[in-house]
Amino acid sequence: MRNIREEDIDAVLAINQLAMPGVTSLDAKTLREFMNEGVYFKVAQYNDFVQGYLCAFESHSAYEGDEFRWFQTNMAENFIYIDQVAVHPQYRDRGMAESMYKDLENYALTQKIHILVCEVNFIPRNAVSLSVHKKLGFREIG
Repeated sequence: MRNIREEDIDAVLAINQLAMPGVTSLDAKTLREFMNEGVYFKVAQYNDFVQGYLCAFESHSAYEGDEFRWFQTNMAENFIYIDQVAVHPQYRDRGMAESMYKDLENYALTQKIHILVCEVNFIPRNAVSLSVHKKLGFREIG
């Protein structure tokens, strides 16, 4: 895991498109905004190949997403909002998402933040994401 860099943009955009409709489509402009605004934006890389990415925002961020705003309104404690996580299809089912979440969890603890939140699509149903989040101990709150 390492911080995203400018040269990762094409690979992240490709993974983003392959992960749809489980994640919202990104363009280069939005991705660069996330790189500047996100508190945590890392890629999983092996042998010079970006295999996945995770982008998250702290509860006090100026991020404008509707789901993020819901958490800001309904959560009393500080949290980290996971906006996007995606793994290239060739590398799924190898524990990559779990590794990215573990790295994010470690980061959150260094910031004294104990709550990670996210939104998972029900329409269309994102069964893979629901399964991963259940396995990681997430629970539905709203």
